[in-house]
Amino acid sequence: MAKRTICAFFLVSVLLALQATTYARRRQSATSRPEDGSGTVELEEVAEAEQRMLRAATLIRQTLQQRTPAPGGILVLVADTSMAQQYEDYFRSAYRTLPMTRALDSLSARTLAARGVTLTTGAAMARALQRHTLALSDLSLILADNAADLFSGEPLDSDVVGSSAPFSTRNTLKIVGFKRPGWTVPLRTQREQPPPIPVVDQPLGLDVAARALRFPQRFVDEKLSPYTFRNHDLLLRALLHPSKARRINSTVSYRPLDYVGQFALEYVLLRHILKNGTLKTNQEMHEAKTRVLRQETLARVAALNDLDKYVFVDDGPQKLSMTQYANQARSQASSHSTPDIRQNSFLHNFLQSVAGAVYIDSGYDADIVERVFVKFFKPYL
Repeated sequence: MAKRTICAFFLVSVLLALQATTYARRRQSATSRPEDGSGTVELEEVAEAEQRMLRAATLIRQTLQQRTPAPGGILVLVADTSMAQQYEDYFRSAYRTLPMTRALDSLSARTLAARGVTLTTGAAMARALQRHTLALSDLSLILADNAADLFSGEPLDSDVVGSSAPFSTRNTLKIVGFKRPGWTVPLRTQREQPPPIPVVDQPLGLDVAARALRFPQRFVDEKLSPYTFRNHDLLLRALLHPSKARRINSTVSYRPLDYVGQFALEYVLLRHILKNGTLKTNQEMHEAKTRVLRQETLARVAALNDLDKYVFVDDGPQKLSMTQYANQARSQASSHSTPDIRQNSFLHNFLQSVAGAVYIDSGYDADIVERVFVKFFKPYL
Protein backbone atom coordinates (compact mmCIF):
# COMPACT_ATOMS: atom_id res chain seq x y z
CA MET A 1 0.00 0.00 0.00
CA ALA A 2 2.84 2.39 0.85
CA LYS A 3 4.51 1.76 -2.51
CA ARG A 4 1.25 2.34 -4.38
CA THR A 5 0.73 5.60 -2.46
CA ILE A 6 4.24 6.84 -3.25
CA CYS A 7 3.84 6.01 -6.93
CA ALA A 8 0.49 7.81 -6.94
CA PHE A 9 2.22 10.83 -5.46
CA PHE A 10 4.70 10.96 -8.35
CA LEU A 11 1.97 10.45 -10.95
CA VAL A 12 -0.08 13.32 -9.59
CA SER A 13 3.06 15.47 -9.38
CA VAL A 14 3.73 14.97 -13.09
CA LEU A 15 0.19 15.73 -14.14
CA LEU A 16 -0.08 18.77 -11.88
CA ALA A 17 3.21 20.10 -13.21
CA LEU A 18 1.82 19.89 -16.73
CA GLN A 19 -1.37 21.71 -15.87
CA ALA A 20 -0.48 23.87 -12.85
CA THR A 21 -2.70 26.73 -13.94
CA THR A 22 -5.77 24.56 -14.42
CA TYR A 23 -5.39 22.70 -11.16
CA ALA A 24 -4.66 25.82 -9.13
CA ARG A 25 -7.95 27.33 -10.20
CA ARG A 26 -9.82 24.26 -8.92
CA ARG A 27 -12.12 24.36 -11.90
CA GLN A 28 -14.71 21.60 -12.14
CA SER A 29 -15.51 21.99 -15.82
CA ALA A 30 -15.63 18.88 -17.95
CA THR A 31 -12.73 20.08 -20.09
CA SER A 32 -9.71 22.10 -18.99
CA ARG A 33 -7.14 23.55 -21.36
CA PRO A 34 -3.98 25.38 -20.32
CA GLU A 35 -2.92 28.58 -21.96
CA ASP A 36 0.72 27.66 -22.50
CA GLY A 37 0.07 25.13 -25.25
CA SER A 38 2.09 22.45 -23.51
CA GLY A 39 -0.76 19.95 -23.58
CA THR A 40 -4.38 19.41 -22.55
CA VAL A 41 -6.10 17.76 -19.61
CA GLU A 42 -9.72 16.70 -19.92
CA LEU A 43 -12.16 15.16 -17.44
CA GLU A 44 -15.10 13.41 -19.05
CA GLU A 45 -18.01 11.95 -17.10
CA VAL A 46 -18.57 8.44 -18.43
CA ALA A 47 -20.28 5.96 -16.11
CA GLU A 48 -20.47 2.74 -18.12
CA ALA A 49 -17.34 0.71 -18.85
CA GLU A 50 -18.34 0.04 -22.46
CA GLN A 51 -18.89 3.74 -23.06
CA ARG A 52 -15.46 4.51 -21.65
CA MET A 53 -13.89 1.98 -23.99
CA LEU A 54 -15.80 3.40 -26.95
CA ARG A 55 -14.65 6.91 -26.10
CA ALA A 56 -11.08 5.67 -25.62
CA ALA A 57 -11.13 3.98 -29.03
CA THR A 58 -12.35 7.21 -30.63
CA LEU A 59 -9.61 9.29 -29.01
CA ILE A 60 -6.96 6.75 -29.97
CA ARG A 61 -8.14 6.74 -33.59
CA GLN A 62 -8.03 10.55 -33.70
CA THR A 63 -4.51 10.55 -32.28
CA LEU A 64 -3.21 7.97 -34.72
CA GLN A 65 -4.69 9.88 -37.64
CA GLN A 66 -2.45 12.84 -36.86
CA ARG A 67 0.17 13.21 -39.56
CA THR A 68 2.15 16.24 -38.46
CA PRO A 69 3.76 15.72 -36.09
CA ALA A 70 3.86 11.95 -36.04
CA PRO A 71 2.00 10.66 -32.96
CA GLY A 72 3.96 9.47 -29.96
CA GLY A 73 3.05 6.67 -27.59
CA ILE A 74 -0.46 6.11 -26.27
CA LEU A 75 -1.04 4.93 -22.71
CA VAL A 76 -4.28 3.57 -21.29
CA LEU A 77 -4.14 3.50 -17.49
CA VAL A 78 -6.15 0.65 -16.00
CA ALA A 79 -6.64 -0.62 -12.47
CA ASP A 80 -5.57 -4.24 -12.91
CA THR A 81 -5.16 -7.23 -15.23
CA SER A 82 -8.90 -7.80 -15.47
CA MET A 83 -9.56 -4.28 -16.70
CA ALA A 84 -6.64 -4.54 -19.11
CA GLN A 85 -8.17 -7.67 -20.59
CA GLN A 86 -11.52 -5.90 -21.08
CA TYR A 87 -9.86 -3.08 -22.97
CA GLU A 88 -7.85 -5.50 -25.09
CA ASP A 89 -10.96 -7.46 -26.05
CA TYR A 90 -12.87 -4.31 -26.91
CA PHE A 91 -10.07 -2.78 -28.98
CA ARG A 92 -9.58 -6.02 -30.93
CA SER A 93 -13.26 -6.12 -31.81
CA ALA A 94 -13.57 -2.43 -32.65
CA TYR A 95 -10.13 -1.72 -34.08
CA ARG A 96 -8.71 -4.93 -35.53
CA THR A 97 -5.40 -3.49 -36.75
CA LEU A 98 -4.52 -1.63 -33.57
CA PRO A 99 -1.14 -2.77 -32.12
CA MET A 100 -1.36 -3.39 -28.37
CA THR A 101 0.99 -4.33 -25.59
CA ARG A 102 0.78 -4.71 -21.81
CA ALA A 103 3.20 -3.15 -19.34
CA LEU A 104 1.32 -3.37 -16.07
CA ASP A 105 4.35 -3.79 -13.83
CA SER A 106 7.28 -2.27 -15.71
CA LEU A 107 7.00 0.56 -18.23
CA SER A 108 9.64 2.32 -20.31
CA ALA A 109 9.97 4.07 -23.64
CA ARG A 110 11.13 0.77 -25.18
CA THR A 111 7.93 -1.05 -24.15
CA LEU A 112 5.62 1.42 -25.90
CA ALA A 113 3.63 -0.09 -28.76
CA ALA A 114 4.66 1.45 -32.07
CA ARG A 115 1.70 3.49 -33.40
CA GLY A 116 -0.50 1.62 -30.96
CA VAL A 117 -1.68 1.32 -27.37
CA THR A 118 0.19 0.36 -24.25
CA LEU A 119 -1.97 -0.81 -21.35
CA THR A 120 -0.39 0.05 -18.04
CA THR A 121 -1.16 1.28 -14.54
CA GLY A 122 -0.75 4.68 -12.97
CA ALA A 123 1.84 3.25 -10.59
CA ALA A 124 3.94 1.83 -13.45
CA MET A 125 3.83 5.12 -15.30
CA ALA A 126 4.83 7.06 -12.18
CA ARG A 127 7.82 4.77 -11.60
CA ALA A 128 8.93 5.10 -15.21
CA LEU A 129 8.81 8.89 -15.08
CA GLN A 130 10.56 8.94 -11.72
CA ARG A 131 13.37 6.69 -13.00
CA HIS A 132 13.58 8.58 -16.30
CA THR A 133 13.01 5.41 -18.34
CA LEU A 134 10.05 7.22 -19.88
CA ALA A 135 9.69 10.89 -20.78
CA LEU A 136 6.48 12.78 -21.35
CA SER A 137 7.87 13.80 -24.72
CA ASP A 138 7.56 10.13 -25.75
CA LEU A 139 3.76 10.33 -25.47
CA SER A 140 0.85 11.84 -27.37
CA LEU A 141 -2.09 10.55 -25.35
CA ILE A 142 -2.75 9.31 -21.81
CA LEU A 143 -6.17 7.86 -21.03
CA ALA A 144 -7.16 7.05 -17.45
CA ASP A 145 -10.06 4.63 -17.07
CA ASN A 146 -10.71 6.19 -13.67
CA ALA A 147 -9.88 9.87 -13.32
CA ALA A 148 -9.71 9.47 -9.54
CA ASP A 149 -6.46 7.56 -10.00
CA LEU A 150 -4.88 10.76 -11.26
CA PHE A 151 -5.67 12.60 -8.04
CA SER A 152 -5.32 9.92 -5.37
CA GLY A 153 -2.92 10.52 -2.52
CA GLU A 154 -1.43 13.82 -1.47
CA PRO A 155 -0.12 15.76 -4.49
CA LEU A 156 3.53 16.63 -4.41
CA ASP A 157 5.09 19.86 -5.57
CA SER A 158 5.74 20.00 -9.31
CA ASP A 159 9.51 20.27 -8.93
CA VAL A 160 9.76 16.74 -7.49
CA VAL A 161 9.91 15.23 -10.96
CA GLY A 162 12.56 17.64 -12.18
CA SER A 163 13.26 16.97 -15.84
CA SER A 164 9.83 15.49 -16.48
CA ALA A 165 8.07 18.85 -16.28
CA PRO A 166 7.71 21.32 -17.69
CA PHE A 167 8.25 19.38 -20.88
CA SER A 168 9.16 20.24 -24.40
CA THR A 169 7.92 17.85 -27.03
CA ARG A 170 7.26 17.56 -30.70
CA ASN A 171 3.77 16.29 -29.81
CA THR A 172 0.99 17.99 -27.87
CA LEU A 173 0.35 15.62 -25.00
CA LYS A 174 -3.28 15.13 -24.17
CA ILE A 175 -4.48 13.58 -20.90
CA VAL A 176 -8.07 12.37 -20.55
CA GLY A 177 -9.57 10.98 -17.36
CA PHE A 178 -12.98 9.31 -17.25
CA LYS A 179 -14.73 10.36 -14.07
CA ARG A 180 -17.69 8.70 -12.39
CA PRO A 181 -20.98 10.58 -11.79
CA GLY A 182 -20.79 12.81 -8.73
CA TRP A 183 -17.01 12.66 -8.50
CA THR A 184 -15.15 15.98 -8.27
CA VAL A 185 -11.49 16.88 -8.25
CA PRO A 186 -10.35 16.87 -4.62
CA LEU A 187 -8.90 20.05 -3.23
CA ARG A 188 -5.18 19.92 -2.90
CA THR A 189 -4.07 19.27 0.64
CA GLN A 190 -1.57 21.85 1.73
CA ARG A 191 1.39 20.27 3.46
CA GLU A 192 2.96 22.05 6.38
CA GLN A 193 5.90 23.96 5.02
CA PRO A 194 9.20 23.79 6.87
CA PRO A 195 10.36 27.06 8.37
CA PRO A 196 12.58 29.07 6.01
CA ILE A 197 16.30 28.80 6.49
CA PRO A 198 17.44 32.00 8.20
CA VAL A 199 19.61 34.14 5.97
CA VAL A 200 22.59 35.72 7.64
CA ASP A 201 23.21 39.24 6.42
CA GLN A 202 26.98 38.82 6.39
CA PRO A 203 27.92 35.13 6.54
CA LEU A 204 31.62 34.46 7.04
CA GLY A 205 32.39 38.12 7.47
CA LEU A 206 35.09 39.87 9.52
CA ASP A 207 35.54 40.68 13.15
CA VAL A 208 36.44 44.15 14.36
CA ALA A 209 40.20 43.54 14.30
CA ALA A 210 40.20 42.49 10.63
CA ARG A 211 38.15 45.43 9.39
CA ALA A 212 41.29 47.57 9.25
CA LEU A 213 42.56 45.55 6.26
CA ARG A 214 42.61 47.41 2.95
CA PHE A 215 40.22 46.17 0.29
CA PRO A 216 42.12 45.02 -2.87
CA GLN A 217 40.10 47.01 -5.40
CA ARG A 218 42.81 46.75 -8.06
CA PHE A 219 42.68 42.95 -7.92
CA VAL A 220 38.90 43.03 -8.35
CA ASP A 221 39.08 45.47 -11.27
CA GLU A 222 41.87 43.70 -13.11
CA LYS A 223 41.17 40.03 -12.41
CA LEU A 224 37.56 39.57 -11.34
CA SER A 225 35.96 42.16 -13.60
CA PRO A 226 33.13 42.69 -14.38
CA TYR A 227 32.20 41.29 -10.97
CA THR A 228 32.06 43.75 -8.08
CA PHE A 229 31.66 42.82 -4.43
CA ARG A 230 28.62 43.95 -2.50
CA ASN A 231 30.13 42.77 0.79
CA HIS A 232 33.81 43.70 0.91
CA ASP A 233 34.32 41.72 4.11
CA LEU A 234 33.97 38.45 2.22
CA LEU A 235 36.93 39.09 -0.08
CA LEU A 236 39.04 40.46 2.75
CA ARG A 237 38.42 37.31 4.76
CA ALA A 238 39.13 35.15 1.70
CA LEU A 239 42.60 36.68 1.54
CA LEU A 240 43.40 36.58 5.28
CA HIS A 241 45.99 33.97 6.32
CA PRO A 242 45.93 32.78 9.96
CA SER A 243 49.44 34.13 10.54
CA LYS A 244 48.29 37.64 9.69
CA ALA A 245 45.09 37.15 11.67
CA ARG A 246 47.10 36.31 14.77
CA ARG A 247 49.28 39.34 14.23
CA ILE A 248 46.30 41.71 14.22
CA ASN A 249 44.45 39.82 16.98
CA SER A 250 41.70 38.59 14.66
CA THR A 251 39.93 35.29 15.15
CA VAL A 252 38.90 34.74 11.51
CA SER A 253 40.75 33.51 8.40
CA TYR A 254 40.23 32.31 4.84
CA ARG A 255 39.69 28.65 5.75
CA PRO A 256 35.86 28.40 5.75
CA LEU A 257 35.73 30.19 2.39
CA ASP A 258 38.39 27.80 1.07
CA TYR A 259 36.04 24.93 1.78
CA VAL A 260 33.09 26.68 0.12
CA GLY A 261 35.17 27.69 -2.88
CA GLN A 262 36.51 24.18 -3.38
CA PHE A 263 32.95 22.98 -3.86
CA ALA A 264 31.96 25.93 -6.07
CA LEU A 265 34.99 25.68 -8.34
CA GLU A 266 34.71 21.93 -8.76
CA TYR A 267 31.04 22.23 -9.63
CA VAL A 268 31.33 25.03 -12.21
CA LEU A 269 34.45 23.62 -13.87
CA LEU A 270 33.02 20.14 -14.25
CA ARG A 271 29.73 21.59 -15.46
CA HIS A 272 31.64 23.64 -18.04
CA ILE A 273 33.46 20.55 -19.24
CA LEU A 274 30.18 18.68 -19.64
CA LYS A 275 28.44 21.53 -21.44
CA ASN A 276 31.24 22.61 -23.75
CA GLY A 277 33.69 19.75 -24.08
CA THR A 278 33.89 16.89 -26.54
CA LEU A 279 34.97 14.30 -23.99
CA LYS A 280 33.19 11.00 -24.41
CA THR A 281 34.77 8.28 -22.30
CA ASN A 282 35.00 7.91 -18.54
CA GLN A 283 38.77 7.99 -18.80
CA GLU A 284 38.74 11.30 -20.67
CA MET A 285 36.39 12.81 -18.12
CA HIS A 286 38.52 11.58 -15.23
CA GLU A 287 41.71 12.97 -16.78
CA ALA A 288 40.09 16.35 -17.44
CA LYS A 289 38.85 16.57 -13.86
CA THR A 290 42.27 15.66 -12.47
CA ARG A 291 44.06 18.09 -14.77
CA VAL A 292 41.87 21.06 -13.87
CA LEU A 293 41.31 20.54 -10.16
CA ARG A 294 44.69 19.39 -8.92
CA GLN A 295 46.55 21.71 -6.54
CA GLU A 296 49.32 22.43 -9.04
CA THR A 297 46.84 23.80 -11.57
CA LEU A 298 45.01 25.90 -9.00
CA ALA A 299 48.25 27.34 -7.62
CA ARG A 300 49.57 28.14 -11.10
CA VAL A 301 46.33 29.89 -12.05
CA ALA A 302 46.51 31.91 -8.83
CA ALA A 303 50.13 32.89 -9.48
CA LEU A 304 49.52 33.91 -13.10
CA ASN A 305 46.77 36.20 -11.89
CA ASP A 306 48.97 37.81 -9.21
CA LEU A 307 46.85 36.56 -6.34
CA ASP A 308 49.94 36.22 -4.12
CA LYS A 309 50.35 40.00 -4.15
CA TYR A 310 47.04 40.47 -2.38
CA VAL A 311 47.13 37.72 0.24
CA PHE A 312 47.35 39.02 3.81
CA VAL A 313 50.09 36.83 5.29
CA ASP A 314 52.64 37.63 7.97
CA ASP A 315 56.30 37.86 7.04
CA GLY A 316 58.06 34.55 7.44
CA PRO A 317 58.82 31.27 5.65
CA GLN A 318 55.23 30.78 4.48
CA LYS A 319 55.12 34.12 2.72
CA LEU A 320 58.59 33.54 1.29
CA SER A 321 57.60 30.14 -0.10
CA MET A 322 54.44 31.57 -1.66
CA THR A 323 56.26 34.49 -3.25
CA GLN A 324 59.08 32.34 -4.65
CA TYR A 325 56.65 29.90 -6.21
CA ALA A 326 54.51 32.66 -7.76
CA ASN A 327 57.55 34.45 -9.24
CA GLN A 328 58.85 31.22 -10.75
CA ALA A 329 55.46 30.36 -12.21
CA ARG A 330 55.17 33.78 -13.84
CA SER A 331 58.73 33.57 -15.14
CA GLN A 332 58.13 30.21 -16.76
CA ALA A 333 54.88 31.41 -18.28
CA SER A 334 56.54 34.47 -19.81
CA SER A 335 59.29 32.33 -21.34
CA HIS A 336 56.73 29.74 -22.55
CA SER A 337 58.68 26.95 -20.88
CA THR A 338 57.09 23.80 -19.53
CA PRO A 339 56.02 24.17 -15.89
CA ASP A 340 58.30 22.04 -13.74
CA ILE A 341 58.34 23.80 -10.38
CA ARG A 342 56.96 22.02 -7.37
CA GLN A 343 53.90 23.56 -5.78
CA ASN A 344 54.75 23.75 -2.09
CA SER A 345 52.79 26.82 -1.05
CA PHE A 346 49.22 27.41 0.06
CA LEU A 347 48.36 29.60 -2.93
CA HIS A 348 45.81 27.14 -4.31
CA ASN A 349 43.79 27.51 -1.10
CA PHE A 350 43.40 31.23 -1.68
CA LEU A 351 42.13 30.80 -5.22
CA GLN A 352 39.45 28.53 -3.78
CA SER A 353 38.63 30.94 -0.96
CA VAL A 354 38.22 33.84 -3.40
CA ALA A 355 35.86 31.65 -5.44
CA GLY A 356 33.95 30.92 -2.24
CA ALA A 357 33.70 34.64 -1.50
CA VAL A 358 32.28 35.33 -4.97
CA TYR A 359 29.85 32.42 -4.62
CA ILE A 360 28.42 33.71 -1.34
CA ASP A 361 28.52 37.40 -2.28
CA SER A 362 26.65 36.70 -5.53
CA GLY A 363 23.81 35.05 -3.66
CA TYR A 364 25.13 31.53 -4.27
CA ASP A 365 25.00 31.98 -8.05
CA ALA A 366 27.08 29.28 -9.73
CA ASP A 367 26.66 30.95 -13.13
CA ILE A 368 28.48 34.04 -11.88
CA VAL A 369 31.29 31.92 -10.45
CA GLU A 370 31.62 30.22 -13.82
CA ARG A 371 31.80 33.51 -15.71
CA VAL A 372 34.42 34.92 -13.36
CA PHE A 373 36.73 31.92 -13.02
CA VAL A 374 36.45 29.65 -16.06
CA LYS A 375 38.47 32.09 -18.17
CA PHE A 376 41.48 31.42 -15.92
CA PHE A 377 41.36 27.70 -16.72
CA LYS A 378 41.04 27.87 -20.50
CA PRO A 379 44.54 26.39 -21.12
CA TYR A 380 43.61 23.32 -19.07
CA LEU A 381 40.09 22.67 -20.39
